[in-house]
Amino acid sequence: MVVLATMVGMPGKQVWVFADFTTAIPIFINVSVLLVLSGIFFKLLRDYKNRFILKKDIEKIKLFYEEDK
Repeated sequence: MVVLATMVGMPGKQVWVFADFTTAIPIFINVSVLLVLSGIFFKLLRDYKNRFILKKDIEKIKLFYEEDK
């Protein structure tokens, strides 16, 4: 991108603005997906903590990759 910008004669300020925007777009997508999936994450974290750290006997939660028997 820098080579292309220097060949075209783009000012440095525009190159940095473009770089900032192309970096920010995936960040916003990742943060929004993290917020959407946070409920499932905390549910699984609570189950893991009760099952393996506190050694409580609790009912097993159904995970998406387990087959019905």
